[in-house]
Amino acid sequence: MKRDRSQEYRPPPENACTPDEGLIDLALVDGESHYLYRNVQYYRGKVVWFSLQQGLRRADGDHVVARVDCCDGEVHRHVFTESEGEIERVSLVRIPLAGHAVVDGEFDRYLNEMLSSWEGRLREWRKT
Repeated sequence: MKRDRSQEYRPPPENACTPDEGLIDLALVDGESHYLYRNVQYYRGKVVWFSLQQGLRRADGDHVVARVDCCDGEVHRHVFTESEGEIERVSLVRIPLAGHAVVDGEFDRYLNEMLSSWEGRLREWRKT
């Protein structure tokens, strides 16, 4: 069954937005570089789209530990494990049709959460 996307939140077009992306270094531990990659679109001073991805770089390459982003009318978390990769997508917040303020607030919330809880997510990622 095809999903009706006409009533889903959509950010303004990318060419109307101001992009902001880059790495935030979290720690260098036992030869692993831990970081948070942020990719954000601003429109009139508000976040209207974002992706926050926790990763680590080690001798065997880069690995995704966790991600929170917004698309398909919701903010959601992608859950990863070291052995299996992505195992789950968890819906966190439905974004209303005119949801710029919701996206802006959720960005602040999840940026703070990902910065303060990265070690716990890393432990969960390594468990399997």
